Amino acid sequence: MTDQNGAAGYGSAGESKIYIPKRISAESTSDQACRFRDQKREELRDEGKTKAAARELAWHAMAETFAPLPVLEEPVADRPPPLCM
Repeated sequence: MTDQNGAAGYGSAGESKIYIPKRISAESTSDQACRFRDQKREELRDEGKTKAAARELAWHAMAETFAPLPVLEEPVADRPPPLCM
């Protein structure tokens, strides 16, 4: 997946590498995600991938595994009325 500048994005949401850690931290899963990424990188290196390839593939795996949480919208009836009419 690519972003608006044509750069490759990560995970099914096509997020930027800069945004992923911020989002994961906000979702309070950063420790799990970092451990997952490190373990995946080691597995890929053990499989014979280059250091650079293992690092990149581990980022993609982390972005996919720790995808953004779904945004739940409030039902229209439960929303407060607009301030300006």
